Amino acid sequence: MEGIHIAIVEPDLERQEWLLKCLSQEAGFGVISSAGRLLAAWLANAPSCPVDVLLIDVERTAIIGVQAWAAIRILLPDVRIVALAEGNNEC
Repeated sequence: MEGIHIAIVEPDLERQEWLLKCLSQEAGFGVISSAGRLLAAWLANAPSCPVDVLLIDVERTAIIGVQAWAAIRILLPDVRIVALAEGNNEC
């Protein structure tokens, strides 16, 4: 798969599906994994292709803290992170 590979970490299933829908409408993006927890999202993809962008809900994800950021750096050393916070759901 060419383009930008995205892994989504969003515990709210409805919002997770909404993100998948929005990103699937954009050329050049490919969602390679989607899960409610960081490790599950990583394991769903590893090692099939690199994750370019980690889209993570920092308000609802239970493991956000120093340990989580350290785990991200170890599991995905080259990833770019987009942190989601509460907002409206408009594409």
